[in-house]
Amino acid sequence: MALKIGKKEKEEKKGKDKTKKKFDAKAFVEAGAKKGIKVFTVAELKASKNKYSISNQIQNGIGRSVLVVLAIVAVIATIMVNNIVQEANDKELKLESQVVSHQMAEFFAPFETMANQLAVNPELQLLMKTLSLSKNTAKHSGYPDALANIQQIQELDTTNIKAVWFADVDASMAAMSDGFITDESWDITTRPWFSCVESGETVYTVPYVDTATGETVLTIASPMYNSTGKGIGVAGMDISLDAIMETLSNYKIGDNGYVMLIAEDGTFIYHPDASLIGTNINEMNVSENLRSAIAGKSEGLLKYRTDGQGKVGYIAGVGETGYLVLSCITSWEYSFSVISMLIMLLVVFMIGFLLIIISMRVASARIVKPLIELNTTAIKLAEGDLNVHIEATGEDEVGEL
Repeated sequence: MALKIGKKEKEEKKGKDKTKKKFDAKAFVEAGAKKGIKVFTVAELKASKNKYSISNQIQNGIGRSVLVVLAIVAVIATIMVNNIVQEANDKELKLESQVVSHQMAEFFAPFETMANQLAVNPELQLLMKTLSLSKNTAKHSGYPDALANIQQIQELDTTNIKAVWFADVDASMAAMSDGFITDESWDITTRPWFSCVESGETVYTVPYVDTATGETVLTIASPMYNSTGKGIGVAGMDISLDAIMETLSNYKIGDNGYVMLIAEDGTFIYHPDASLIGTNINEMNVSENLRSAIAGKSEGLLKYRTDGQGKVGYIAGVGETGYLVLSCITSWEYSFSVISMLIMLLVVFMIGFLLIIISMRVASARIVKPLIELNTTAIKLAEGDLNVHIEATGEDEVGEL
């Protein structure tokens, strides 16, 4: 009896297996279609497995978002870095110009004070009032005291003061601290500093070569007036440019930047190219905005061109002298720090983006791996293979599935 039951059970199982093997996939798909249900065949599932990869969808979806965010951050960071670096460059140019300006003002201040004091010196004033009546200046009774005064002033700084002098308007003569007196051919009205008599202000001349010493000097001259306000003479001194050149040559901006000292009319008092000292900027190949800024004494940042090369500079006035300090660097050097910072920023963002992509690929692969195994198992089941095994190790929703 037991044998018969066992045989019957085997026959029933065998019948079931035959029924299972005769599963009609086509009929199953058609039945689903009649009910409005989209049923994929095994072949369609295999064909679409790579087309709709979840891993690619995760990477593309998140990658695009990350790329957009990084692009926005990069643009904002670029603008900020550009502004910060340019502001730093502008401040450096401004600071250099102002430092040189203050130093030059301090250099000239004592000499201007000496010239002003000499212009109101009692002995010199007395000489100027009566000199025109004398035919021989050297024999005038007031000349020895006046000569002693200007010699004492020169002895205060023999390194920088090359000569101290006074000139009489009516007599059209000048007397130097070394005892030299001009002759009758000398005309006071042709001197570059004579304008101070009309303006009533101390005058700083452009550099010139002193015929007596052969040195390049500039003159500081102050007007002399009598009690009625009439201009009767001029007191002044010739200042050597050696100290100025030595001081300014020590200033360096960036790698190749430098400073220049320019007279009121645009003549170079100092330039690192010594051949340009005494040259007027209007005679050079420079952009019109630089000429206008020098003529108008416009202090501030300026972008200009000289000999076709772009430059960025800052103009600052030197006290009340009328002189201007111009600091400059090439446009390339001015922009180089900005460009280098932007390149570094771009490299950092690219590395960060690559690291994010790699991390997403690793993470998506880890997430999708069990889904791929489930998909493979489902396809085998759809093919009728019930001898499948899947190991669930996760504690998330995929593990539960």
